[in-house]
Order: sequence, then structure tokens, then C-alpha cells
Amino acid sequence: MLRRTLLTNASYGFIGLGQMGGRMAPNLFKNADCDALYVYDTAAGSGDAVAKAAAGKAVHVCKDAAEVVANCKTVITMLPNGHVVRDVYGSFWDKVQPGTLFIDSSTVDPQTPKDLAAECAKRSARLVDAPVSGGVNAAAAGTLTFMVGGDDQTFNDAKKVLDAMGKNVVKCGDTGAGQVVKLCNNMILAQHMVAVSEAMLMGTRLGVDAGVLAGVVNTSTGRCWSSELYNPFPGVVANVPSSNNYAGGFGAALMLKDVKLAIDAADSVKLDVQGARNACAVYQKMVDSGMGGLDFSGVLKHIDQ
Repeated sequence: MLRRTLLTNASYGFIGLGQMGGRMAPNLFKNADCDALYVYDTAAGSGDAVAKAAAGKAVHVCKDAAEVVANCKTVITMLPNGHVVRDVYGSFWDKVQPGTLFIDSSTVDPQTPKDLAAECAKRSARLVDAPVSGGVNAAAAGTLTFMVGGDDQTFNDAKKVLDAMGKNVVKCGDTGAGQVVKLCNNMILAQHMVAVSEAMLMGTRLGVDAGVLAGVVNTSTGRCWSSELYNPFPGVVANVPSSNNYAGGFGAALMLKDVKLAIDAADSVKLDVQGARNACAVYQKMVDSGMGGLDFSGVLKHIDQ
């Protein structure tokens, strides 16, 4: 394991190397001033995979999140839920250096980044929430969309980092606004994927070729990302989870988590989101049936049972 004792702005940290984070982290070397990357994940081998993907760059695999923070003044986190985010940040508060910039790309409730930003301020550090959209292919290609919440100066500083991992970096408002926009997006996405799955199954059961059906939809008013670029019917789109037994990608259990967060947010402003509740019920049944580890497009397989 490599070690560095000199703290510089050129040392970037990345905590959380799952399906998304593991693909995002190597792209940080596209940033001209990134000469070293400190990484950590609880899953054994995740850091080594990042080092391999970074093609010989200086990747330091750390023993815990605190070691990452102790060595870096720019730290990105990509974690599965709000409870984990709070636990991980709580594990390294005493290691935070003044001036550290935290970028949390996890999808959580809007209050969590507000609380974390307040804790950062106590330590003369800063935080933006910057959840992502685009999926694993965009994460690997460095073409993600980042939805950012924070003040103008912190956003500008974060954008210099995020530009290495995405093609659209959008300031959505103050701290927490990035999460609001992400939840709105995923509330739509969940409903689209269920609808596309139902339509693809109906059409093919009635004798229409899946490719023909998708092709017409994708040039008609039913066109959407879930049909055109991430179609859930196997073989329609290459190099997406549906053409790989629904392996990898964005897990159905995570989609269920996001839709529940969106419903909670809607409840907080007294908005009845029945479409989201319907999609939530479908994904809940999918997860309960033991299919939560499949990509969320695997909802087609669940419906087809």
C-alpha cells in the first residue's frame, strides 16, 4: 500500500467505489492538477480495481475513510444511503483539514447535506451535494450529469473537479437542492422504466418484434431514456444490463430507496405523487422477491414472472 505524508491540493480522495464510484474515480486524473488519488471502500479489491483502471497513475488504497481525509483537501463520496453517509462522515471529522472541499455524490434526503455542510463549516471546510445521473456507462466515460447544491463559490470550486467526471455540471440552488433535483429525476425514471417494461412485454407477447417496437417508440411520443438508451428488453440495446442478465448497473434496491426518498419529500410539501407510489409498489415487490441486486431495468424480468 502506498503512502504519502505531504498534503497538497493535488491529492484527491474518493470514498465509495461501487458500481458508480469505482468508474468515476479514475476519471479524476483528467483534471490537470490531480497527481495522486486516495481511495477507500469496505469491499476488498475495489481500490485495486481503481488502480488498474487508472493505468499506472498514483492511486493510494487506504485502510479507512479517515486516512483518505487526512491526506486530501478535495474528497468525493459516493455511498449507498443517508445512514451510511452520516456514519462515514462521522468517522473522520477529527481528520478534516481547514479548507477541505467535500463533494457528496450519494443520493440521500435533502436534509443530510445541509447537516453535513454545517459540520464542515465548524471545521473551516465546505461541502456541496452533487448526486449524478447517467448510469454506469456515463460514469466510466466521464459524461455524467451532476446536480449540485451549494453556494456560488463552493460550486465554482467543485465544478473544476466534477468537470473531469461529467459533461453537465448544473448548479440547482443552495445546499440540498441537488438532492431535490435528483429525487425528481429518479421519480420520473422509475415510472418510465416500469411503463417501458410493461409496454415491451405487451408488444412482444402480442407478436411484435422487440427491436421494431422499441424503434417505433424511440421515434414517437413514447420516446424516453429508458426505452432508447437503456431498454429493459434483452438484446434491444447492446452494452446495458438488460443484455447482460441485468448484472451491474443501478440496483433495483437502490432505485426503491430513491423512490421512497422522493415520496417522503413529496409528503413534506403535501403533494400526492400517486404515479411514484405505484412504481414504488412494483419495485418493493421486486426487492421482496429477492431480485433487489439486479439492475433496476430488471423490473421487466420481475413483471414477466
